[in-house]
Amino acid sequence: MSTLNSENDTRLTSYDQLIDYFLTAEKPEESWKIGVEHEKFIVDKDTKKPFAYEGHQSILAIFEKLQAKAWEPIYDKTHIIGLKKDKTIISLEPGGQLELSGAPHSNLEDVTHEINQHLKDLHQILPSLNGQILWTGVHPTAKRDDMAQVPKSRYVLMKKYMPMVGSMGLDMMLRTSSIQVNLDFSSEADMVQKFRIATALTPFVVALFANSRALEGKDTGFESYRTHIWQNTDNDRSGLLPFVFDDTIGYKAYIDYALNVPMYFIMRDNQYVDALGVKFIDFWENKAEKLKQYQASMGDWVNHLTTLFPEIRLKSYLEVRMMDAGTPEMISKAAYFWSSVLYDHDIRNEIYDLIMSWPKEQIYKAYQEVPKLGFETPFLGGTLMDLKKSILDRIY
Repeated sequence: MSTLNSENDTRLTSYDQLIDYFLTAEKPEESWKIGVEHEKFIVDKDTKKPFAYEGHQSILAIFEKLQAKAWEPIYDKTHIIGLKKDKTIISLEPGGQLELSGAPHSNLEDVTHEINQHLKDLHQILPSLNGQILWTGVHPTAKRDDMAQVPKSRYVLMKKYMPMVGSMGLDMMLRTSSIQVNLDFSSEADMVQKFRIATALTPFVVALFANSRALEGKDTGFESYRTHIWQNTDNDRSGLLPFVFDDTIGYKAYIDYALNVPMYFIMRDNQYVDALGVKFIDFWENKAEKLKQYQASMGDWVNHLTTLFPEIRLKSYLEVRMMDAGTPEMISKAAYFWSSVLYDHDIRNEIYDLIMSWPKEQIYKAYQEVPKLGFETPFLGGTLMDLKKSILDRIY
């Protein structure tokens, strides 16, 4: 989830502005970058209890030591809720999960260097706090109440809203961690091809990076309990988008989807204004009573896009989101996998031809079943395991 919020107050008056947002994000192939975001739990080394937000053994104690390494604080009112250095941000998820939002890089070597430098900094700090990193997609022992309570204004609104729209939204916020890979696109057609490939491969990649079986000290029986949690969070804004393989897929289709997703908030004077349950289209058309005094801006639109959580998210880049948090090696392999699949022309075209032959209903059915079954998920008359050699041989 994003830490910084746009304050672009350009008034939103035309649908073309929404299209232009994606058009201006297009980049020629020679300018494509790779960005990686990875979350992790920080826990007591002995008890595995999550670090609190403040106190001797806490996230703020880590932040204080990182500030000595030239990281600058990011505030929400009077609370430090993140750090920044150049184009890199360390942010906090609602339960205190530490996230590095990496800078966009031109090559995988720089991505790996960034990951290693971040972990080197943490490994220098954590022993003095008796802390360690827990590399898993769901905290395996903690209850919701055990997790830190990060004092971030948008999280107050989200915690209020989550129980209204799903059974596991609070678990998603407080007890899950993931890996995300961010990639560029050169045109609408290029974006569509990448979006379709990432969607079709989602069940396979969930199985490939599954790393969250345990919850509250018990085996859940799920290969990726994190994905199960996400599937029961908020159907309006998460999961696989149903229109990806339609002929109408493109910027307009994604915009129309986003316009009809209920909002969380808008920002005014650096303050969060409650917009819970109001569809963006109703806000824009001034039909929402609770927001009557406000006019929609491009900053509102950009913020709204960051509060949509499909497995593949379109912003000024494509964000691929379906992977459980894991070890540094898993993080690097996620970046390698997706940059190979979506940036290498030969690999991409081969896989695109392959996935476009798959019955689309089987893709969506496999997605529903893969959290529990992993590679044993039925697919194309076999299982997802049967795809493993076919997909990975094209990459490695």
